[in-house]
Amino acid sequence: MKLKQILAQPEYQAQPPAITKSLLQRIIDWISKHFPIFGLRAAGSTAMVIAMLVAVVLLTLLVYFIVRTLWSRLSAGRAGGASTDAPQRPADWIALADEAAARGDYRGALRLRFRAVVAVMDVLDAELQTNWQLLRHVRREHPEAYKSFARLVQLYEDCWYGGLAAGRAEFDAGIKLALEVESRVVVRAEAA
Repeated sequence: MKLKQILAQPEYQAQPPAITKSLLQRIIDWISKHFPIFGLRAAGSTAMVIAMLVAVVLLTLLVYFIVRTLWSRLSAGRAGGASTDAPQRPADWIALADEAAARGDYRGALRLRFRAVVAVMDVLDAELQTNWQLLRHVRREHPEAYKSFARLVQLYEDCWYGGLAAGRAEFDAGIKLALEVESRVVVRAEAA
């Protein structure tokens, strides 16, 4: 009985909630207030729902295309930009280098010749290795070829990434260093 008296007091009585707008109506009001260009205040709820659905679909498509583009670029970066028909044998890389040199593209020819040397070394995931990682590999696995390979890497990086103009002389120097490395790597591989 005492409990009923206490709970009957006005401070314990639930006040009827004030009538508020629905969530959808509050969203419509906010958009109309901040973006009056849409003019949705005058439009009905159905028009607002349709406009919101169209906006969500367009935003979803935009995000999809952005993510797909970034993913393809990231995948191409992981694969080293190599296509599926990239040469696998050193002889194929050498043939491509000779073709590029015959066209006068000594910079590209030097790069292809460098890739032939890397193919000879049979490095695991060579496409994903940096030149410094390749140098460490050669120092560990083929120490007798290290000095020549280090000079080849320096020449390649200066011509490919740096400002050194690649001409016939640089390509010939690259071939000489590549042959030194390949002969020392092959000898070590045959001895094992």
